[in-house]
Amino acid sequence: MPLCESWYPRIAALLYEPSQTPAPPAEVVIEFKHFDDPRVGGFTQNARIQLNSVDALLPQVLPFEAVVIHELTHVVQGVQVGPQWLYEGIADYVAYTHFLHTNQPFLRLDAKGRLHGYDNSNPFLYSLQEKKIAPNGAYAERHIPAGKGYRHGYTVTAAFLYWLEQNKRPEIVRELNTAMKTRQYHPMLWKKLAGASLDALWKQFLKVSASY
Repeated sequence: MPLCESWYPRIAALLYEPSQTPAPPAEVVIEFKHFDDPRVGGFTQNARIQLNSVDALLPQVLPFEAVVIHELTHVVQGVQVGPQWLYEGIADYVAYTHFLHTNQPFLRLDAKGRLHGYDNSNPFLYSLQEKKIAPNGAYAERHIPAGKGYRHGYTVTAAFLYWLEQNKRPEIVRELNTAMKTRQYHPMLWKKLAGASLDALWKQFLKVSASY
């Protein structure tokens, strides 16, 4: 697939220093599989990507090429040790910031702190919006405590990472990815890289988001 051939080295350059870039796999296998839920874009294990055939038929539900980039990012990331929400957030950061160019360094919030103004072009945020989710509130369905909304992952975390990149540390996404790849990730890493704890940084991010 030409998209993968052109984007694999770009993603590797975003996530690793040249001396730390892992060798690419001999091949990346892409398969189509039917998932009943169109919100499930795909699944990646090692260098095998399974894409939801429903998404290929319904691109208005999910930006299909962005799903490919998200899953290809997981191939580039490889086996990592760290929080799953960050792993998924980095993949959406790549897809929405550098491929679609639609990521924003804030979340759109209403007066009650709930997500608003999103549509199917950003399906994850839209699904949370439909459930009237406040990013700073608890979300029992996914066992997310209040004040830890970054654990939603995906485009929630992608927006947070973009804000950190622009306002705290330009290389933070690469550094976090490398830390997980080299088994050196630790919650204290946030303070070392960005000057405050993860929870404190999230509060700052939400305060900025509330101003939009």
